[in-house]
Amino acid sequence: MKVKQLIKFLRGIPPDMEVYMSSDEEGNSYSPLDESGFGLILVNKVTGDVCCKGDEEIDEEIDEEIDTDEGEEPYEECLVLYPGY
Repeated sequence: MKVKQLIKFLRGIPPDMEVYMSSDEEGNSYSPLDESGFGLILVNKVTGDVCCKGDEEIDEEIDEEIDTDEGEEPYEECLVLYPGY
């Protein structure tokens, strides 16, 4: 899902409604979204590996990565939401 799709979905939701996150796709447990629970991560589109943006060691590794066949960078910046507990 892209951010623009999420925004479109949220337009019909009351703005004062609490936001909870499911721990898994089966809905086994839920926790509220942490108010400071937003961040940016980098996801390798080829391997699925995830790393935190801004980590100098990881940034160096990313700079050394070989581009994919399409000439695109293998890492894509993504938004991550963290549960409160």
